[in-house]
Amino acid sequence: MSIPLPNFCLNNKMLNLLMPRVKIKYMREQRKNIRVDGPVKISYKVISPPDGWGDSVTINISKGGIALPADHTLLPGVVLELKIDLLNNTEPINATAEVVWVNKKTGTAMPYTIGLKFLNINLRDRDRIYYYISKKSEEKHKNNMKWIE
Repeated sequence: MSIPLPNFCLNNKMLNLLMPRVKIKYMREQRKNIRVDGPVKISYKVISPPDGWGDSVTINISKGGIALPADHTLLPGVVLELKIDLLNNTEPINATAEVVWVNKKTGTAMPYTIGLKFLNINLRDRDRIYYYISKKSEEKHKNNMKWIE
């Protein structure tokens, strides 16, 4: 038995009257570069006004920037000098980066997460970061694979 269909067509105006409007928000990925999670040692210092060196371990890294935890906030626009140690027995990567965002969370020893965008990094060092990311992504992919027998 089939349900009888109405013998008229609904146009957009009629549909809008019959159906409530529902707004759906889509979260669009804004990242331009692949990033990998995990600890990379980093030393940083504020360039202006000059400040001493601080140490941290990254939350994630990409060839475009870094997210790192901090016990104090830095304002967006602040420029940092960085020394990045990829933990692969090579010389540290020197770069400058700008604070582009800061998130605060309570109840942790490092209540701030700071997003940095590289401003000045030589091509060789950017390639080293890209290679590091590629290797880490490959390792993660291999570890997540499930073999079907």
